[in-house]
Amino acid sequence: MGFQSVIRTMRIGFMDSNYPVPAGVPEEDKPEWIHRHAAETGCDCLQVRYPFDGHGPETVARYRGWMEKYGMEYDIHLMLPIFTINQPGGEDIAAELRRRCRIVKELGMNMLRSGYGGLKIASSRFVKPREAAVEQKKNYIASLVTCAEILEDEGVYLAVENHIDFTGREQAEMLDAVDSPFVGCAMDTANSVCIFSDPDDDIAALAPYTFTTHMKDYEIVQEVLPGRIPFMASCCAVGQGIIDFPRAARLFARFSPFRKGLHLIVESSTSTPALGDISPAEREEATQKRIDDSVAYLLRLRAGM
Repeated sequence: MGFQSVIRTMRIGFMDSNYPVPAGVPEEDKPEWIHRHAAETGCDCLQVRYPFDGHGPETVARYRGWMEKYGMEYDIHLMLPIFTINQPGGEDIAAELRRRCRIVKELGMNMLRSGYGGLKIASSRFVKPREAAVEQKKNYIASLVTCAEILEDEGVYLAVENHIDFTGREQAEMLDAVDSPFVGCAMDTANSVCIFSDPDDDIAALAPYTFTTHMKDYEIVQEVLPGRIPFMASCCAVGQGIIDFPRAARLFARFSPFRKGLHLIVESSTSTPALGDISPAEREEATQKRIDDSVAYLLRLRAGM
């Protein structure tokens, strides 16, 4: 099977929590509105924040009903502090991870996604002193080794995002050390920009570990304040920025363990200095357009442009 024939099997979607639902849609109707809009724009997968705390037969039936009605597969956010699993109280995290694995299987899926970095220097490669950075990586590996035992037992995969924390090469080395086929990467195509790493290089480094994705793009704009780095990243529609998405798709098609049917999940960052000073309503409208345009681009990419 050639690369394009593999790319044609990939599924396209966006994050339910990322898309601004129009004002006037009642709160209880918002989840189905998101599913309907996704289907209308050509999506066949969706990243959802499943309400684990409100889990029950009715909730499972509702979500499975939407999956069937709108032709969706789910990316499901774990929403659990798994990197404390080896610390005091970690047995509660382990038990909850197992419970959420079983819920995912009730939904007919076999994967959860998570991330490490908390958008802080303290949870990034820039933490000081150097010894703290080394200990951080050790904890990353040890935590995922513990998680892997549960994941393997439950038959559920975990994709850990490169979440503005480490370079692609660093994360690949850590995933190698975890050494489990049940633990891989949720490849965010643009997060590398925020840690001064080349996103195209990081995509290549992590493609062999990629279980799912966030398809995100940045354009680089001029910083105008004196005394700062002269360039700023500003989120834009996929295909309109600096990232080589045709190359990324080929790398995923060649190397990803989940290449056939891989989820290409659009994410729109709130970091958009290129938009300037606009109203909240204008910002929501711009976000909607950015996500819709990104989906349209990925549909063309999947079809062979």
